[in-house]
Amino acid sequence: KTGVNETSFKDLQGQIQAKYGKYTLKTLSQSYTSQGYNDFVYNCTFENGSLAIRLVMNANDPRIVEGLWFPNGI
Repeated sequence: KTGVNETSFKDLQGQIQAKYGKYTLKTLSQSYTSQGYNDFVYNCTFENGSLAIRLVMNANDPRIVEGLWFPNGI
């Protein structure tokens, strides 16, 4: 919550929906541990295309998101 407030989240969501449409499905394509973090790469399917999303979680507390990336851009 401290890294991304609700307004920023909704702006990001709006950018994704404007380009890709509504979300339909995700599949895990990779998972690994790197430098003490748990990394997950998802292939997300939307009405108008797909988007890779990399989610990095805290290894000591898996409820904490440490990073969110879009490896190929939005």
